[in-house]
Formats: sequence, structure tokens, C-alpha cells
Amino acid sequence: MFLLLLGVLAGASALVLPAIMSRGKGAAAGPIVYGYGSPDLNHLGGLSSLALSSGQSLGHVALGGTTQGGGWALAPDGRRAYLLDREGMDPVWRLNELETPEMRVIRRTPLPNAISSLGTAKVVAVSTDGRQVYVQTATSADPARPDAPPTGADDVAYGLAIYDVARGAFTGRIPLDNPWRGGCGVASLFALPDGNVVVLCPAGPDLRGAVLVIDPRQERQVAAMPVGGVGAAVSADGRHCWVVTRAGLLTEVDLATRTTTRARDLTAGATLSLAVPYHRPRLSADGTRLFLLAAPSTQVGSFGSSTTVWVVDTAALEKIAEVPLPAPAFDLAPMPDGQALLVGSFKQGGSYQGNSTEYTLRLVELPSGRELDRWAGPTGELIVR
Repeated sequence: MFLLLLGVLAGASALVLPAIMSRGKGAAAGPIVYGYGSPDLNHLGGLSSLALSSGQSLGHVALGGTTQGGGWALAPDGRRAYLLDREGMDPVWRLNELETPEMRVIRRTPLPNAISSLGTAKVVAVSTDGRQVYVQTATSADPARPDAPPTGADDVAYGLAIYDVARGAFTGRIPLDNPWRGGCGVASLFALPDGNVVVLCPAGPDLRGAVLVIDPRQERQVAAMPVGGVGAAVSADGRHCWVVTRAGLLTEVDLATRTTTRARDLTAGATLSLAVPYHRPRLSADGTRLFLLAAPSTQVGSFGSSTTVWVVDTAALEKIAEVPLPAPAFDLAPMPDGQALLVGSFKQGGSYQGNSTEYTLRLVELPSGRELDRWAGPTGELIVR
């Protein structure tokens, strides 16, 4: 048992952190964290659930191997999870419907040519009513063989497959067209309350990424904006999208007017070419703060190794705190009250591909960065409910 102390966020009023979090044994109560990894060192891959109050593992499924990254999503009601997996290099993936928190497999549906995100993007999303699941695909651009896997970088047609939960089948595919680059790349998907889907096409060497708006009801793309980056977050009301680049430029997009409204350089003039890894920025539950992993003191690699969390006030679009981390991080998720963070990391010296010997999940105080507790558990694509 421990007492979380008072935390003051730079420039903000005092915040009282959660009073007590019991670590006793017993039935699961309080927040549950879902993510990629396992407390069992003999089964490092797959998807797991963990009760934070007790540290008890609630479920684990070994599907997905160790590199599915953003290839899973939790339904809005928390009762189902959807996970991509395949056997070896087989081009035919499967979308697995799981019962949570036990992670029991209910249904497995083949999906040729889904995209393996390798931990860099959120390629699976669930509609806000839970009726549809969206999965990014990559097929051949040759019209003579539309369902064949691509043979090279110039032979890729990106799309969005639509899975009907009630029917247990894929019912359509929508092309993804980035008019400023000619291809979308490995994207991140976000389902909006109005039924549309936002797609972040990442920026390539030419820096021509895009934010696309897809209408699944019309099965077509209805908007495209020339904003690219390595990670994005979308507000709960579906009004705003924030996109960050590896150089630390944060851009706000108004999804109602479909225009870029503001941009801010989060590096504060420092000469850093790479400050932000490929990851998914996270919003506090009330949408007032955005949390981004960064490594401002060193040139960050593509995956993990983040040493700092930047905290951004979304109303002012200003960085209000830099939170030092007790260990290099791979992913993070804010606690429901937004006053502490769960931070996942592999054992230092390991890799995102599961070559490490330990997964560690830490509870970190805001804004001090002090470690309050830790568990062996999931560390990637974390979601707290």
C-alpha cells in the first residue's frame, strides 16, 4: 500500500493525487491495464491484462507474436479486444476477437494483407458504437491482381478494411489516398463519434504526410489535409487532432473545418534533429493535457529509449512540463485522473522485438517523475480502464 503525494504541474494549480492504491491479493478491482507483453517471462509476446490494485495478471493471449505493436484495439465498452496476428511470414493475417479481461479468443477471421505496424502506428480501431472494426491493409497497386501482396515500395495500394462485428466478417475496403505523397504508409487510425475515421499518413523523407478523413458509410475518403508526423492524438469529441513530428513540431488540426489551426515547436529552439520517437501521444481523460514521449538530451532512435515526457496544455498549445523518467520508455498511458502515468519499458539493452528478458510497467508521479510502483506486465500500446 502506498500514499500518492501531492503533485503540482508546472504553471498549473495544485493537484491531489489518488489517495491509496492497495497491492493486496484478491479479486480485480480498480483500474485494469491492457497492453502488449506479458508478466510471464516464458511468454513475452501477445496481449495481456493486469489489475493494478493487486498486480494480478487477469489474462494473456500469446497471439500476435512480439511485433504487432499497434495491431490491436479495445472496444469502447471494454468488453472486447481485437488483435491482429499471423503465422510467421504468412501474408494472411487474422483479426482475433477477444473477451476481456480474460483475453479469451471468441472468433478468428482471416484478412489478407493487413499491415504489421511493428510498434509504430495504430493500425486497428473500433467505431465508437462498437459495431465496426477498421484495419489498415496494403495490397498490390496492379489492377490485374488487386488482392495480391505488394512486390515493392512502388507497388502498394493502401486501404482500410471494414469488419462488421455482428456478422463476424469483413464487408468492405476503402482506398487511402495521400495526394501529397502518392501513398499513405503505415498509418494510425482513430474512430470519431460522428462515425468517420481519421487516418494519419506519416511523413516520409519528403515530409509530405497527411491527415485523411474517411466516411465508412459512403465507403470513401472525404477530406485530406497536408499534415504529417510520427504520432497523433484525437480529442474525445472528435473536434481536434494533434500531430507531432520527430523534430518536435506539434500541429493542431480542426476536424470540423478541416483546417490547420495552430503549430508549436516543442523543442524551444534547441538544435535537435530527432527528439520524438515513433509513438502515439496520449490525452488526459478530460482532454486538457497531451503527453508525449521524447528524448531531448540525445538523438532518439525510432523505437523506445525515451527519457522524458512532455506535457502540453491543449487549450494554449504550450508545453507546461518536462517529466524525467526513471528508465527509458517504450510507451505510456495516463491514469484515469491524469495525475500519474503508467510507463512501459523493456529491460535496458533489449529491443522492441522482444529480445529483452523483462517487461516492466511503472507508475510515475506527475510532475516529478518519481517511481511510485512497478509491475512485471504489459509495456506497449497501453490502455487503462
